[in-house]
Amino acid sequence: MSAAFGQGKPVDYGPDDSAPTEDRPCPLCGHRMGDHAIDHSTPESILVCPTTDRLPERPIDTPLNEFGMPVEPVEDGRTRGM
Repeated sequence: MSAAFGQGKPVDYGPDDSAPTEDRPCPLCGHRMGDHAIDHSTPESILVCPTTDRLPERPIDTPLNEFGMPVEPVEDGRTRGM
């Protein structure tokens, strides 16, 4: 048997940043991740930031799909995912 869509491409799940995780900035507040606590006392882990300050949200100038996620434009001008 062969794959229906051909050979798959390997996916690199490694981080783009080679800095240790503790030194990377938090995507919510901008402080280093080593200053944060992670609460594992519930079934869903909770990230506890050391401050109440938050980074400004990035503007989304693309259409959103039914799940509120940005859709990607394809070559012919349509959007993928709608």
